[in-house]
Amino acid sequence: MLTGTLPSELAQLPLLEALILNGNFISGQIPREFALMQGLIELILHGNGLTGAIPAELGASSNRLHSSIFSTRKGLINTFKILDVSKLFM
Repeated sequence: MLTGTLPSELAQLPLLEALILNGNFISGQIPREFALMQGLIELILHGNGLTGAIPAELGASSNRLHSSIFSTRKGLINTFKILDVSKLFM
């Protein structure tokens, strides 16, 4: 399971289409920088301990975001399309 806060640096993955982090122990707020992720289609964060409002910038961004958020070039990393670490045990 992942713990801690969502790093705003994830917004530096321009080709990321899906960020799936449900079922972890992530806390804090959703970074406003996530609105910069123009390729992001899915943002799945439910089942965490997130607080605060969903940033207005996410709704105003020009990406095609479908989200499930609340219920309770400098290398190859820039080519990620889907990052799914839901219910990760490390």
